[in-house]
Amino acid sequence: MLSVAKKRAACLLAVALLALTGFSHSADAALVAYSDYAAFVAAATGVQQIETFEGQTAGTALTSIGDISFASDGGETLFVYDTFPTFTISPTNYIGDDFDFEPLDEVQVISISFGAARSAAGLWVQYDSASIANDGVLELIELNDANGTVAAVAPGSGVAVDGDQAFFIGLVDSAGLETITELELYENGTGFISYTFDNVVSYQVVAVPEPSTLMAFAVVGGGFLARRRRS
Repeated sequence: MLSVAKKRAACLLAVALLALTGFSHSADAALVAYSDYAAFVAAATGVQQIETFEGQTAGTALTSIGDISFASDGGETLFVYDTFPTFTISPTNYIGDDFDFEPLDEVQVISISFGAARSAAGLWVQYDSASIANDGVLELIELNDANGTVAAVAPGSGVAVDGDQAFFIGLVDSAGLETITELELYENGTGFISYTFDNVVSYQVVAVPEPSTLMAFAVVGGGFLARRRRS
C-alpha cells in the first residue's frame, strides 16, 4: 500500500507530465475569428473582462484604462462620448474621436494593447449597416499573429441599435493560450465609413506553473520515489 508521501510524489509526477504534454501541443494553437458574440464567449478560455467605458467621464480623452491602452494612427485623439445613444451597445458611453465629428473614420487604424496577454479579445463596433454593402467592412487582427487571422464584420450579424447596428468581432486562441497582446481595428474597403466602438471584451486564464517549474517537480518527485524504493 502506498504511503502518503509516495502518493503525493506520484500526483506531482502526473500533474507535471500532463502539463508538459499540453505545452508540447502549443505549436498547434491558432487564432480563430468570430463575428458572433455567443460563439466567441463559448469558445473563449479564462476569466472574462468587459470594458464598457461607463466608468469614464464623457468628453475626456482615452489613452488607457487599467492595463489596456488605446491609440489611433490617424492623428486624432480618441474620446469618450455619450452624445448619441444610438452609437452604443452599453448604456451610454462609447468611443469616437475629436476630428470634425465624433465617429471614427476609414483612414484610421485603432490600436488596442494589453499589458498582460489575453487568450481571447474582441469588441463591438457600431455603424450604419448600409456602409457594409456600399463602403466595406471593419476588420480586427492581432498585430503579431503569424497566420494573419482576420475577424471581419459579417453582414446580417448586427444587433439593432435604434437607427444603426452594432456588430461584434473577436479573436480566440484555439488552445486557450495567452497570445493576444495588441489588436488593430481598421476598414477593408474603398468607401467612407463612420463608426464608433464599445465594450472591449477579453479573457485571461488562471496562472499555471511554468514548464521548468513542473519539470523540477517531476525530477524531485521521481528522485523521492527512487530513494523510497531503495530504502
